[in-house]
Amino acid sequence: MIRCRCLYTDRLRMPLAETQMATVLSNADPHGAGRVQVRMNWQTDNMRTSWVRVMTPDGGGSKDVKSNRGFVFIPEVGDQVLLGFRHGDPARPYVMGSLFNGTTGKGGFDSNHKKSLTTRSGSTVTFDDTAHTILLQTTRANKIFIDELNGTITVSSAEEVNVNTKSININASENMNVNVGKNFNMNVGENAALSIGGDSSMNVQGHFSSIVSKDVTSHVEGDTTHYVKGALNVTTEKDTVIHSFAEINMDSEDETNIASKKNMYIKSGIKVDIAKG
Repeated sequence: MIRCRCLYTDRLRMPLAETQMATVLSNADPHGAGRVQVRMNWQTDNMRTSWVRVMTPDGGGSKDVKSNRGFVFIPEVGDQVLLGFRHGDPARPYVMGSLFNGTTGKGGFDSNHKKSLTTRSGSTVTFDDTAHTILLQTTRANKIFIDELNGTITVSSAEEVNVNTKSININASENMNVNVGKNFNMNVGENAALSIGGDSSMNVQGHFSSIVSKDVTSHVEGDTTHYVKGALNVTTEKDTVIHSFAEINMDSEDETNIASKKNMYIKSGIKVDIAKG
């Protein structure tokens, strides 16, 4: 028979945990809740915590967003973090935040003028308070650059820029320039209108062709001049009508041939003169 003697005391204290430095061992939460496993600095070998929640500036859910509403940045494996403990209970740790060390931190540079967010692959958002710029950039040089001092926004892509929306409105109070290194294609499903307040010019170095399925109407308030260095051919499948309220002059430096496979009529309201020059 074993006997034991117990001493009563009313001063038994629960362990009180203090903040602890730790290293992230895994962020592959089996429940997909954004928790991490860490090893505190005093733990050795295969010792590790259970799955620990991560503090964030804003996190939760809402009526429209059931999960991941707020600020979602889970520490990466190998990151150093600081652990806190709910009510000082060593069995209830949580990650208070991450810590840079001597090899991972570079700070905000001179006068602490740069603030940035950088992902594991290298995609960054950089705020520069000296240059007054914001840069969003991926590792493949796709970027959006906002320059407050010069009043410019630059979008750059290594390949394509695609814009998909119902309607697009572009308003430029001054100039608009479009430069295309190779081909330019524009497809309009219905109507197109172009209004130009001043002069307009178009320079085509190669061939130019125009196909119109219905009528073409041109209204010119002033003169119209066509200069053709080569031959000019006009072919119509129906009647051709040329009408002028003033004179019509045809002049040729060489022969002029007018031929008809049927009858030819020359009609004048007064008389017809055919004279040799």
